[in-house]
Amino acid sequence: MLVASARSLKLNSPEHNFIFVIPENDFVDELEERLKSEFPECRVLRLAGVSQGAAETAVSAQGFFPDNEELLIANCDQIMAWSDESRDKVFTKLREFDAGIVTISSNDPKHSYLNLDTGEIVEKEVVSDQALIGLHYWKEAKDFVLRMMTAATFMAGGYKNYPRVYKNNDGKCNKTCAIWNHREERD
Repeated sequence: MLVASARSLKLNSPEHNFIFVIPENDFVDELEERLKSEFPECRVLRLAGVSQGAAETAVSAQGFFPDNEELLIANCDQIMAWSDESRDKVFTKLREFDAGIVTISSNDPKHSYLNLDTGEIVEKEVVSDQALIGLHYWKEAKDFVLRMMTAATFMAGGYKNYPRVYKNNDGKCNKTCAIWNHREERD
């Protein structure tokens, strides 16, 4: 699933650097070999133990990406069904902002949702019609790391308000932020 998910991004070219964070387990050597055969320039970080969630996992890779370059964090269990043209349109739009997420309109509780009033991402509870599809974009990686290290509260089960990093505690963005509804754009 991880390979299929990464392939579906359609970003496998020399200017894109894949960083995979994978758990240390009995199959890690096999998985790393498979990833490197599919994405020869990729880097693999083996994570010891179980992380508290996606935010902690992503932060653990901060030494693998330059602070001043773009960062795209993608879920490893979702397949993007998009054309090259649609993908390019999404990323062109996201690059107009400092940070952004890609959503679809949904009310299915299998998704995580963006609370449009607070900026909070809520796991598996419908709080709006903007369901996340697992793509989080940052124009500069340092903004992601800074916000995660200063604004998020680490607690059992993950970072509270992850990634409320799109808004400050007063509910206002400290950077320009985009919410891009992929399906609405396609229709």
